[in-house]
Amino acid sequence: MPKLDQIPWDRVEDSSNIQDLFWHEPTHTVCVRFKSGGLYSYLEVPEPVYMDLRHAQSVGSYLHRVIKSYPYTRWATEIELIEHLNT
Repeated sequence: MPKLDQIPWDRVEDSSNIQDLFWHEPTHTVCVRFKSGGLYSYLEVPEPVYMDLRHAQSVGSYLHRVIKSYPYTRWATEIELIEHLNT
């Protein structure tokens, strides 16, 4: 699997809190960048659940209701997140 040198974020257009999402298929990790600057990864998320998140009427509500039940890590920097995804 090729290593990431940057995260190819998917912009979330209609959310007041979430700026970007990324699905890392090899590790089934959902990465979330908040407009406030917070950066999180949610582990072991099945792809259909990520697709439901992407297409939810309210991405923030779906994240809160479904995705936040998965194990997560808060990252200080995007570089740390990339390094983690590459391991």
